[in-house]
Amino acid sequence: MLTGSAAADFADAAKVAAAPRPFIGRTIVFQGAQCADTVRGHFRCLIGRGSRSIRIEASSLGPTTSDEIAEKLIGPCKGEDKLASASCRFTIEITVTSAVSAQAGAKFGEPWTHLFSNSIEMR
Repeated sequence: MLTGSAAADFADAAKVAAAPRPFIGRTIVFQGAQCADTVRGHFRCLIGRGSRSIRIEASSLGPTTSDEIAEKLIGPCKGEDKLASASCRFTIEITVTSAVSAQAGAKFGEPWTHLFSNSIEMR
């Protein structure tokens, strides 16, 4: 666990994508998230591709995120186009504050899940 919190669980992305509501209020960890600083300290991460993906939005970095990662986010991982970069892959920890999902044919043309968190820890 990233912060040492006993409440944080490694999340099964497929389970979260299929039914995100039970995760609201829970602290969860994802490995291999593609993350970038997209707009003035607003952080976005993507997990999975294709038939079911998760998009995570957070407004701040958590206090235990290292300076090295923070520097990476304002350098080579700055901007929406960097979400596909292999160098912008992290293990993340969030406490889900809300979630939205849609089925195929919706806004993005395929099923998607959107999780929101006040802050995000990255390793």
